[in-house]
Amino acid sequence: MKIRYALTEAIKKRFDKEGIEVPFPYRTIVYKKDLKKPAKNTGC
Repeated sequence: MKIRYALTEAIKKRFDKEGIEVPFPYRTIVYKKDLKKPAKNTGC
């Protein structure tokens, strides 16, 4: 496990030195049906 950490750390440091950034993955959610709008709260 120490070897894996050392390799990952070395790669990260080299990327930082070279100005390389790996973007964080994100997801887009697509609904097949329109969502109903929530009712407005009329009470205080």
